[in-house]
Amino acid sequence: MDQRTGLGVAEAAVLSRPGEGALQYAGRVAMACPSQRLWAGLNDVAILAGCVPGLVAYTILEPGRRFSGTAEINLGGNQITIPTEVHWLHLADGRGALAAQAAVVGHPVLCAGEVVLAPAGEDGQAVLHWTAQLTLPAALNENSLMRQMIGSLAARYLRAFWECLKATLEADIPHPA
Repeated sequence: MDQRTGLGVAEAAVLSRPGEGALQYAGRVAMACPSQRLWAGLNDVAILAGCVPGLVAYTILEPGRRFSGTAEINLGGNQITIPTEVHWLHLADGRGALAAQAAVVGHPVLCAGEVVLAPAGEDGQAVLHWTAQLTLPAALNENSLMRQMIGSLAARYLRAFWECLKATLEADIPHPA
């Protein structure tokens, strides 16, 4: 359990309150795989892309640093397309920072995220702490219903992403009987 957020494996928490400028999320993922495998997975766009909910296409713009993709999701009963570009600002020594820009119903949404690989737990599991921040433009942020829908959808998709990554990286790992 993460002492800062009180979260268990692959859980996410919404840390922001209504009326604040950015939507903030934090979580912790423990995986039954070596830390090196977890870190390699974060460096593999194909693995990451396979875990993005609704992703229909992606392009590597700069190997190991920049990629773009398009996701199709249901927002308030409407199917919308969200083009996104992601840029790893730093991804080394067990720490990573990324910036992304997406377009949600024609409005730019800025994203920032960090990952920190913690020392393996007593059980040998790889542990990753992560944070994400979505900065909505005024047109979306001032509409409380839209902000709430985007906030809960983002939390659900973040949770799904980390659960998928966990399952993917744990696959084919021999477990003691």
